[in-house]
Amino acid sequence: MGDTPEQEKKPIENGLSNESEDSGNTSEQEPCLPTDLKGKEMDITDTLDSKHLDTEMMKPNKKRHNVNKKPHVSVWVTISNSFSASVKYLMDKTGLSKIGVTVAVIFLLLFIVCCITLLVLGIIWPKIPHELKFPICRRSACLRSSSEILPRMDPNVSACDDFREFACGRWLQNHPLPADRSAWSLRRHLEFKTRDRIRQLIQTQPHPTQISSFAWKTKYFYESCMAMDNIETAKEVMLTSHISSLGGWNVLREFQVHSFDLRHTFTRLHSEFGVSLFFKVDVVPDPRSPQDYVVQIAPADLGLPDKSYYYRAHNAMPVMTYKRYLKDVAQLLGATSSDAATFSEDMFNFERRLVEVTPDTKDLQPLQAANKNTVGELKNLAPSIPLHDVLLAKYPEANIDDTTEILIPFPNYLQNISNLISTTDRTALNNYMMWRLTDSFLPYLSKKFRDTVAVYRKDLLGEQQPLQRWEMCIKTMQKFMGFGLAVLLQNHAEDFGRDVKVADEIFSEIMREAKHSVERAGWLPQELQEHIIGKLMSMGLEVGFPTGGTLLSDENLEDTYREMFIINRDFFQNIKYGINFFQKQQQLRLKKFDEFYRWIDAASNFDLRVHYVAAANKIVIPQALLQEPYFHPDYPLAVLYGGLGVEIASAMVQAVTPWDVLYADDGTLVDSQHPAVNQSKLAFLHPVSCLRHWWGKEGFASPFASDTTTYNTLIKLSGINIALRTLQNQLKYTPHTHQPALENFEDGHLFFITFAQSVCSIKSPQQRDLDSTLDTSLSDKSLLSVVLSQVKEFSRLFSCSKGNIFFTAIPCEDVL
Repeated sequence: MGDTPEQEKKPIENGLSNESEDSGNTSEQEPCLPTDLKGKEMDITDTLDSKHLDTEMMKPNKKRHNVNKKPHVSVWVTISNSFSASVKYLMDKTGLSKIGVTVAVIFLLLFIVCCITLLVLGIIWPKIPHELKFPICRRSACLRSSSEILPRMDPNVSACDDFREFACGRWLQNHPLPADRSAWSLRRHLEFKTRDRIRQLIQTQPHPTQISSFAWKTKYFYESCMAMDNIETAKEVMLTSHISSLGGWNVLREFQVHSFDLRHTFTRLHSEFGVSLFFKVDVVPDPRSPQDYVVQIAPADLGLPDKSYYYRAHNAMPVMTYKRYLKDVAQLLGATSSDAATFSEDMFNFERRLVEVTPDTKDLQPLQAANKNTVGELKNLAPSIPLHDVLLAKYPEANIDDTTEILIPFPNYLQNISNLISTTDRTALNNYMMWRLTDSFLPYLSKKFRDTVAVYRKDLLGEQQPLQRWEMCIKTMQKFMGFGLAVLLQNHAEDFGRDVKVADEIFSEIMREAKHSVERAGWLPQELQEHIIGKLMSMGLEVGFPTGGTLLSDENLEDTYREMFIINRDFFQNIKYGINFFQKQQQLRLKKFDEFYRWIDAASNFDLRVHYVAAANKIVIPQALLQEPYFHPDYPLAVLYGGLGVEIASAMVQAVTPWDVLYADDGTLVDSQHPAVNQSKLAFLHPVSCLRHWWGKEGFASPFASDTTTYNTLIKLSGINIALRTLQNQLKYTPHTHQPALENFEDGHLFFITFAQSVCSIKSPQQRDLDSTLDTSLSDKSLLSVVLSQVKEFSRLFSCSKGNIFFTAIPCEDVL
């Protein structure tokens, strides 16, 4: 039966429709509930209905307050519609289902969030310090090099304010000048270690039985020097007997003027006793024909270290010291106090006369040094000098006659000496000649004479005490047996082959960079550039002595020293034998040529440094230089190049700058008309002038420094630049590592620190005065200030700002 209209319009009671009321009745579909729960449900329903009614009644009032507002549209509805449209668009474009598009969008959003997160983390994440990014070298050589470098440094000093103190400060503070030295440095330390090593080898070698063997001669030469009892017993007897055989000494009142044979005494002093009386005689490669050797005559050394000392005030310390020395020695030999005082004044004045005719050899150029005169010409030029007799006595088998050419850089000097001899009375000449003999042999006499020498050297040079006896003995042996002792060291060197290999690699890389530098030097004239490149292309390297031949054999040593006679426990006589042997070796070079003669002296030299030998166009590295702490084949590249590398590069630059540039690639001195003569002087004129002016303006050194000092500084500066560029090229192909305990320092820092530590030195005030007077090089402090301030890479590496002494905006031109 259908519903009536009245039923359809029946008003709502209690807020419920008919369906609601009907639903309130229990039906079969309603779940079975307990009666009490049904009652509670009805109560809750009534309450909700009441609240709903109240809400409906409040709506008209709320609408009255919002009559002016536009209908509210839900933001979420708009976003939802936009999202739905975007999803539909993506579905149409990609062909994906709605779920697929949703998943893709979610993944895209996640990816963007991840990227943003990583970017933010990358910005705010703590950066790993550079020193922790790379491994630390753990090799034993790296540890040892750090243990040498770090204790020398003073990190409390700014590198840009005082690099010498920064690199060497603690070493300078903790290593006072040794009492038996006037100067101390890494180089002097190596020389000391070398002598100590030689002593150990001599003392620990098997007992020699053959008198002719080199081992026997080294053992008993050394023991004769150490036999102090014999030396004290002999006193000055040997010396005074020789003085008597030469005609006596006027100051000792044993001189007969009328029986004094000047020419005979002159000749014997040169030939028998090795005294350089008025001039020194040497045998050197012929600059015009380096395959031959020639006699050279040059001015002799004076009593004081430099001729300028003779012009100092009469109360100046060096002058007073020398005069007291002259007087003390004369008195020790038996002269009265008044005679000794007169002798002292007379000798000083006579030597001052010598100074007036002695030329300055400091800036001697090769073309001037190559001057030759025949013996006959010199006899006419200097008739008062028995030159021919001297040469015949020294080299009796060299066939010297009037036609023999002599290398004499200063022919006028011999003429002036001849005039001086002819105008001086024989008494004064006798005093001077016997003094020169005595002065040469004083270190080999008894203690009272050695003490007198020690006092003189203390006041003149600042040496507070003499060398230890063992070191003095080894030093004396090096003078007469240098080649043999150098061979002895090399034969006992550990892994010498690796040393040679590393040194050769450094040489090859630096050579490549040096040639590139010359090729890029557009300011060099073409002819000079070709000349320099030709020298570099043919330049050789010798590290110690060649292995594999007979040069290092015991048989060769025995043959070489066959005529070196040694008497057990007679030191004075052994010195005379050493002088005689040295002259025989010189004579051998005059008689026959051997290739190794041209560079063997440099390889045997115990002045440990890298040499450039112009006559052979070779760079020579003595084996004794290749020892710790200066060198080890496993040292880091920065340490190797900062030490040995700079020395090799500097020697290479020396070969192609004034004045060794005047030698051709075969060791021959070029003709005076060769383009290199004038072009080299002009090409390097401006760098020399610029550097000298600059260091004078900055107060690092005197602007009036000698050419020798300026050229040596330029050579070192260019050597640093070349070695540094070579190192930087090498590091491109080498894994980057850090030094233990030096992780904050990069390779460039270590390069400069190593270089500075190789030149830092301590000197006595007297030695500093002498070095300044000789003026052949800058002091270590001035050298570091000058060259490092001219290297722009230094200020960049150490972040030196404008105003620091090591910051130079426009440095002087590099010579290469």
